[in-house]
Amino acid sequence: MAGQDGIEVVGSVVSGQKALEFVQTTPPDVVTLDVEMPAMNGLKTLRAIQRVNATRSPAAAIGVIMVSAHTKRGAEVTMQALRDGAFDFVAKPRGPNSDENREQLRQQLVTRLHQFLLSRKRAAGRQPAAEPPATPRGPLDSSGRRRQWHPGASRRPVRALLIAASTGGPKALETLLPGLCERTDVLI
Repeated sequence: MAGQDGIEVVGSVVSGQKALEFVQTTPPDVVTLDVEMPAMNGLKTLRAIQRVNATRSPAAAIGVIMVSAHTKRGAEVTMQALRDGAFDFVAKPRGPNSDENREQLRQQLVTRLHQFLLSRKRAAGRQPAAEPPATPRGPLDSSGRRRQWHPGASRRPVRALLIAASTGGPKALETLLPGLCERTDVLI
């Protein structure tokens, strides 16, 4: 990571407890955590960092990227880390060439770091949603022109629930779905 434009490594520690101490005294933009660490594992450290984030503005939240041989897409530990607030995960490469593995890990981390910083920048600049248009726009007809929609016109209710989830999706769904299940007009 050192020498990568726009990225400065501000510290390196050997345990979850030391990581938490560092975060509290010198908050970085992003922390990478291994799942297996001495004294306090990565998931416990992640939860502690999220408690620190609860006292900070969203624009100053510390991102966490899990880096581990255990963090694979779909693995329970990965899902738990995402539910607990990790921004993303990177699986340690396991190829036979350690130099290639290190380069692959560096590239993945750089990508995730830039994605986190971009998402935080977007979140910080988000404005309240604009007012919806006074007249909803109708669907397109077969010629590609918009059909007119008239208030009070008979329309069949849409019975669909569409959810797109990416990084952070498990946590968002955990928050969203219980509220939807309480509504009688939404089917899951």
